[in-house]
Amino acid sequence: MGKSAAAASPIGSEHRASAAKRARGRAYRQARVRTEFAEAVAQFLIRYRKRHNLTQRGLAKLLGMQESVIRRLENGDQTPNPAALERIVEFLNAHFNFVLEER
Repeated sequence: MGKSAAAASPIGSEHRASAAKRARGRAYRQARVRTEFAEAVAQFLIRYRKRHNLTQRGLAKLLGMQESVIRRLENGDQTPNPAALERIVEFLNAHFNFVLEER
């Protein structure tokens, strides 16, 4: 008898499968929120930059950031950390509105 009773139990495997499914769902929701936030930041930066005839380098200089960071933010490859978000809001005279809603 190589298998233990716990390993052979279909109840345990159903529980593990259910937990794995919940974890995948949670990971998906977190990734979706990050993606939506990254897209919103990217669209804002691109619109601002074009409206003010700035290059990525010029915007980076204005914000005190590296050009590569602006490029990644505009591509949606990176979300700003809280300090960077604060600089964007402050220096670009923007308003950041984040809403948490109950489901």
